[in-house]
Formats: sequence, structure tokens, C-alpha cells
Amino acid sequence: MARALVGKTPIGVSRAAKRQGKPVIVLAGSLGDGWQACTEEGVTAAFALADGLMTLEQALPRTAELLADRCESITRLWLSSR
Repeated sequence: MARALVGKTPIGVSRAAKRQGKPVIVLAGSLGDGWQACTEEGVTAAFALADGLMTLEQALPRTAELLADRCESITRLWLSSR
């Protein structure tokens, strides 16, 4: 497992969900190098909230908007697969 994932709450949750056969979607401010390793720990999919290059200072005031946009996209994907 990638060192950056050690001790991360989403990884603990994804391991528990994996044992139960449940999917896990991670929403993160951004996806850093090596984020793909989380799929080995049970994460089904991961999405960055940022909709382009932006600093933390630019993203923070838009958190609600960015979160709503990502949730809408994930919901549309989920509904299309039913």
C-alpha cells in the first residue's frame, strides 16, 4: 500500500466495506500522485472536487458548489447504470 494512504480514514472505511461487498466512492479536494493505490484497499472510485487547476484559497469558497457538482455527476452515473 502507498505510504500516503497509511492511517487515512477513507482507507479504513473502504477495507470494512470491501469485506461486506459494498462499494466506496471517495470525494477528495484533489487526487494526489499514487491515488490509484486506494483501489487495492477497496475504494471503488475516487473523484476530485476541483473542476480544474486551482489553489486551496480558490477552492475553499466554492466547496459547496464543487461538492454539489461532483455529487450530481456521480448520481447521474449511478442512475444511468440501473
